[in-house]
Amino acid sequence: MFLHPRWTVASKYSGRIDFRSVMDRVGGADAFETAGADQLRQGGAVGRLLQELCSVTEIDDIGSLSAVRMGDPHYPDALYDLPRAPPVLWVRGDLGLLGIRGLAVVGARSCTSYGSSIAGALGRMEALVGGVLISGGARGIDMAAHRGAMGNGRTVVVLGAGLSAQSSRFRRRFFDEILHSGGLLISEFAPHCPPSKWSFPQRNRVVAALSRGVVIVEAARRSGALITADFAHELGRDVFAVPGPIGAPASEGCNLLIQDGAQILLKTGDAIWDSRGDRLQGFPKLLALLRTGPKTLGHLSAVLNKEVRSIALEVSTYEGAGLV
Repeated sequence: MFLHPRWTVASKYSGRIDFRSVMDRVGGADAFETAGADQLRQGGAVGRLLQELCSVTEIDDIGSLSAVRMGDPHYPDALYDLPRAPPVLWVRGDLGLLGIRGLAVVGARSCTSYGSSIAGALGRMEALVGGVLISGGARGIDMAAHRGAMGNGRTVVVLGAGLSAQSSRFRRRFFDEILHSGGLLISEFAPHCPPSKWSFPQRNRVVAALSRGVVIVEAARRSGALITADFAHELGRDVFAVPGPIGAPASEGCNLLIQDGAQILLKTGDAIWDSRGDRLQGFPKLLALLRTGPKTLGHLSAVLNKEVRSIALEVSTYEGAGLV
C-alpha cells in the first residue's frame, strides 16, 4: 500500500499539534495532501512542520500495513476526544475493531502471578461478552490480558513504536498470535519508528481514549499504567484499580489510585462491557439465564433448545472465566 508522505511527516508531530484543526481548515484528508503552504499555514501548520510538509515528495510504500487517516470512515470517533488526536494510524489486522470501545487493562511488566491471573480473567470475560480487550502489548499484565481475550474473542494492541520497527522474536510471535486470533495491531508512529521514553506515555493516551474504562491491575508508585489512568480520568472514562497487599511494591500504585478516588475492583465482572457498550448487559442467552439464579442443565437445555452436552461445555467455559 502507498501513502502520501505528508502523513509520515504529520505522525512525527502527533500529540503536539492539533491536526483536527488543520484538517478542518484545509478541507479534509485528501485536501491536506495537496494543500499549498499558505493553506497549511492558515490551518495551523507552521515552522519546521510546515517546512517538512512542503518539502517531501516521495510516496511512502508501507507494504502490507493499512493507514487510517483522520477523517477516514475507520478512524475511531473516540480519538477525537483527545486534544491532539493522532493524524494517522498504521494498522494490521481487523479494522472493524477500531470502532468498538472496549475495556483497557494495563499494569506492571514485572507482575505477580495474582496480577497475571486477574488480567487474564478480565480479558476472557470481556471477550466472552462480545467486547474488545485493549492494552499495550508489553510483557506482564498487558500480555496476560491479551492472552485471556485471544482464546475467546478479540483484542487490540496499541504499540509505542512503529509496526515494522525491530522487536524481539518473542514479541513478533506474540503479535502473530494476536493477528491469527482475529485481533488488531495499531500505532500512531510511522512503520519503522523505534520506541523511546516519550513514545510510551504518548501511546497510553490512545489506549485510554479507545476504551470505555481502564483497569489498573498492578502498578508501582511510579508507573506508566498510572499515566494511562490519568489520561482516562481526564477523558471521562471509568478508572478501576485492583487492590493489593499493603506494602507490596507491585500494588502501591493501585492502592494510591483507590485512595485518590478510583473505583475499587472487587469483582472482575464490574468492569466488563459488551460490544454495544452496555456494562453487564447483552450477555449470551445462556450466561444471562445463569446470572438470574441456579439452573439445572436439563432446564437450560429445554429453554435454549440445545443438547445438554453443549450446555455443559459452555457452562464450564463461563466457570473457568469466573463469570458464574
